[in-house]
Amino acid sequence: MRPEEFNEADVHEFFDKAMLKERSPDSPRYTPEALLRDATNLGFRPETKHLEEFAPEENNSDPYFDLNKFVPKYHRSGLAAREFAGPLLGDAQLFPLNALSMLVALGGVGKTSVAIAISAHVAAGKPWGVGKLVRRNVLLFSVEEDQSELDRKFSALVEHWIEDERTLAIESLRLISLKGTDPRLTLTNGREIYSSNLAGEIINAAKQFSADLIFLDHLQGLTAGDLNNSDSATVLAQVANQIVAETGAAVVFTAHTNKAHISATSVDHGFTTGSLAFENAARQVTGIVFLPDDDARLLGVIETQQQYLKMEMPKNSYGIAREVSYLKKELSPKFHTVAIKPYYPPIGTMKFETAEEVLSRKIVDYVNTHPFISKNKLDEISGKKRDPFRASKSAVRQACDNLLSDRALILKKPTPSERNRYKIPSQTKEGLLCVD
Repeated sequence: MRPEEFNEADVHEFFDKAMLKERSPDSPRYTPEALLRDATNLGFRPETKHLEEFAPEENNSDPYFDLNKFVPKYHRSGLAAREFAGPLLGDAQLFPLNALSMLVALGGVGKTSVAIAISAHVAAGKPWGVGKLVRRNVLLFSVEEDQSELDRKFSALVEHWIEDERTLAIESLRLISLKGTDPRLTLTNGREIYSSNLAGEIINAAKQFSADLIFLDHLQGLTAGDLNNSDSATVLAQVANQIVAETGAAVVFTAHTNKAHISATSVDHGFTTGSLAFENAARQVTGIVFLPDDDARLLGVIETQQQYLKMEMPKNSYGIAREVSYLKKELSPKFHTVAIKPYYPPIGTMKFETAEEVLSRKIVDYVNTHPFISKNKLDEISGKKRDPFRASKSAVRQACDNLLSDRALILKKPTPSERNRYKIPSQTKEGLLCVD
C-alpha cells in the first residue's frame, strides 16, 4: 500500500487478519543472515576497511587528565596539621574537617544525646572532659526527634552550665528536626538511585551558618533503598561527600549497628548496619557500646554500671585508631530525660590490669560458673576472636596452668552427686574448680 492509497478500514482489516495468523509460520523465517547469504551468492562483497581506519581519531582537545598537574610534591618544611571539630577520644581527636565520619551504636544507647552533647560543647567552645575545644558553628539534623524533643535533650545537657556557656551554645548551634518531612538524601526509581534536593538544602544551610560541624542523625533514615545493597550505600556516600566538598565541614552520620552486636564489648570494623561501602567511605568510625563488665571493674563502677557507656574508634585515617573513652548518663528530673556527658574517672581510682591478669580473671569467672569444666573444653572455646576469653588456645592453657600452680584453681574428680548436679559427662574423669 502506497501512502496516498491509505485507507483506515483496510488497515484495521489487515491488522485483524495478521493477529489471526499462526505464531509459527509454515515457511522458514527470512532473517538478516539469510539476506546476507543470498546477496553474497549474487555477487555482493562488503566493503573492507584497512586497519588504520579503525584507529581512534586524533583528539585535539585538552586531555581529561593533565598529568603534569599531578606530580607529587615533597614539602621539606612539613605541612600544617589537619583540623578536627570534635573532642579527644583517648589520644585521638574526633571528626576531621573536610571529611566524612560515623558515630555508630545500637538503637536506644543514646546516639542522638551524644551527638547533641558534642555539638553543644563545640558550639560553646566548652572543654570536653580534659580536652579543650575550638568554638565552631554546628548544625544537627535529626530524622526521628521532633523539635520539642531536641530542645528537651539540649536543655537537660546545659542545665548546670554557667549562663555564658549556655548562651554561646545557643548562638552557635542549630538543632533541626526533619520529622514530618521527606528526610531522604537519596531516592529510587526502579533500579535507579539518585540524589534528592535535601543535600543541596543542607549545603545552603551550612554555608549560610558557616558551619564547621554537621551531624546527620541517622544514616538509615536518610536514605532510600536497601543499605545492604552496595549501590545504595555507594550513592549515599557520593551525596555525603558532595556535602563535605562544598562545605569543608566535618560531616558526621550517626548510624545503627547490627543487632548481632547487641552484646558487643568492643567496636570492630563492620559495626554499621548494611553494606560496608558507606563505612569504607568514612575517614573515621567511632562506636558506642554499653559498658562491658571488664571495663566496669577497671573503672570501679560495678554497682552503677548501667549508667556508663564506652566509646571506641576502630577506624581513623588521620591518626591513632583503637582509642577508648567513656560516657556517663545523668538523669535530669527537671526535663524528664537523660543527658550524656564525658566521663573521666578520678585520678588514682582506676585499677590497671595486664593482659595476663585479665585472661586469668576471665578463666576463674568462667570456671566459677561452670564447675568441673575440663581443660579440653577450655581449649575448645579458646580463640582470639571468640568469647569469653578472646585469647589463643596456648595463652588460655598457660594461664590455666599458672592458676593451678598458684592454687587459684584445682583439678578434682567429681563425686556421683556432683556428677548428677552439674550434669558432668561420664567420660570426664576430673574437672576444674575454683578455690574458695
